[in-house]
Amino acid sequence: MRNLKRALSLVLAAMMLIGMMVVSAGAASKDFTDKDEIKHPEAVNTLVTLNVISGKEDGSYFDPTGTLTRAEMAKLITYVLNGGVEPVLGTKVTPTYSDIKGHWAEAYIEYCTSMNIIVGDGTGKFNPEGTLTASQCAKMLLTAMNYKDDIFGFVGNSWEINVNREANAAGLYKELGSITASSPISRDNAAQMVYNAIQSKTMELSWSQDMTTGKVTQTYNLIGDSLFTSKFNGTTYEGLLTATGNYDLTALGTAGASASAKGFVVDVDQINGDKADSDHAKNTYFKFEDQDLSSIIGQTVKVLVGDKGVVYGVYATSDNTVVEAPFSTVKRTSKAGELNIDGTVYDYDIR
Repeated sequence: MRNLKRALSLVLAAMMLIGMMVVSAGAASKDFTDKDEIKHPEAVNTLVTLNVISGKEDGSYFDPTGTLTRAEMAKLITYVLNGGVEPVLGTKVTPTYSDIKGHWAEAYIEYCTSMNIIVGDGTGKFNPEGTLTASQCAKMLLTAMNYKDDIFGFVGNSWEINVNREANAAGLYKELGSITASSPISRDNAAQMVYNAIQSKTMELSWSQDMTTGKVTQTYNLIGDSLFTSKFNGTTYEGLLTATGNYDLTALGTAGASASAKGFVVDVDQINGDKADSDHAKNTYFKFEDQDLSSIIGQTVKVLVGDKGVVYGVYATSDNTVVEAPFSTVKRTSKAGELNIDGTVYDYDIR
């Protein structure tokens, strides 16, 4: 018997819409001329759509293998912490660092410095065009996620060991298994790390008091809202993509909807994010016109929905097994959660 860990999908039947969630179409991913060289397209496409990153020079190419500079990282984090919007920033008459006056990233560098996210090189300089290692990138992101340098040991001789310990625990190195922490990080890998960071929980401080002694204890836990939730008003849905195509939204009772709109349906079995809605616990409709999803029907997908209902991306997860078969070859067995398809018996998740 073959065991399908997530779900057995038979691409052969229509389904009914039990619950609906109509959102506006997401912005299209930037069409970089070197997009075939990008190893983490999900991360890059999402961050471009969130207006966190952009291409080089005229925007026609992303330069995925190019190394990320310290100045570029300062701008990137500034945009993350401001929900993809250019904030109103200022500069100092006498800059914090002696080598940033008039630099294109001066305001971003001062902003991140004021947030204790970045520091200079110890000689009064920032070295804005210097490369950034993976560990340094992780440290900046962790600090943006409310980690305190002194509490978590991000200072002193052991800072890199402590940073990488916490970065691994928070999932910042997910999909980056071959990366060398002490080497310069590429723009492609940095995008994946930032993508991981904005979806991770953030560090939250809580207090408890011993009622006998009166002693107050501080506790840090990775339980705070993700940056995607708190900065982009976002929610992540995960479930089975069961249908895609044009739907008559007026017939479905969707107020103000057009007679036909392209979208997809997800049988949501898990909703991540603080904005989870129990009314959308099952079949959920999303309006999305930016890509053809027919090739991943029947697969478990992650749906990123941001501010004002914009669908930022739809991505098949890594844990998928899809079986396509003629209806005539599909037979039920006497056991619940089991099907016989053309002589092969499968276990599957009952939905």
